[in-house]
Amino acid sequence: MNRPVVAAKRKRVFEPWDILRGRDVFAQRDLLLKESDSADLSHWAPNCSSFSRARERPIPGVRFPPKPLRSVTYPEGIPEVLSRLNPSKRRKLDDDTAMAKLSAERCIKARTQGRSFSLEHPLNSLARNLPSWKRLESLQGVHVTPYHACMFEGGERRKAQVLIHNSVALGSAIGKVCLDSHRCSRTGKPHKSWKPKVSRGQVVSFTTGEEREYPEGFCSAYAAGVQQSFKHSSSEFTFLEVFSGPNAPLSQAVGRLVGEKC
Repeated sequence: MNRPVVAAKRKRVFEPWDILRGRDVFAQRDLLLKESDSADLSHWAPNCSSFSRARERPIPGVRFPPKPLRSVTYPEGIPEVLSRLNPSKRRKLDDDTAMAKLSAERCIKARTQGRSFSLEHPLNSLARNLPSWKRLESLQGVHVTPYHACMFEGGERRKAQVLIHNSVALGSAIGKVCLDSHRCSRTGKPHKSWKPKVSRGQVVSFTTGEEREYPEGFCSAYAAGVQQSFKHSSSEFTFLEVFSGPNAPLSQAVGRLVGEKC
């Protein structure tokens, strides 16, 4: 007896991309490009640590603070600094540059093809000085929405971020700015400190590393923006998150919206 062929259910939220989840954007580039070309909405958040301007700020008690790796003039890396980096650190910096360029280029393609996208990074990120990022921000219909992470439930630091996107609804959902540098406009409580961890006159770690994962409130707000963006869509939309982190809370939030687990 022949059984009827049942069509596979269309996946609405793609498996998030992150090397910590076993999905390597370099080793599996062809698959990534295929999925990003078919997603109605793609979200990109490339590694921002080497693009941070935290290294430019003086640190009390530290005699030899970490030197900046990039600058506004040299967003891909300061030549004299690059020449002195050991191979592993140089490779990491180059990988960060490649991920940032890929993200902007894919967003540009999505916009050209009439699909939705969002790209997230620190507000003052040096990545915004890369030619591809400048071009993206200059395109008609592309919005640059600043926000502070503390304005969403779970956020405790006044982390200034930016969402570059082409969805008015996402901008409305995410564009929340804290008006006080000392006390949070949302909670009324003092913000957590950005002071780096220092031991014996040396920087052990920057606190920016503690802010890698999106606050729960941000994910819920983003999902609400997605719902608003696609509420009049005649077909089911598909979502792709690239550089999601190990827990992929954003994909989880969008998945709950459409009834899928990630």
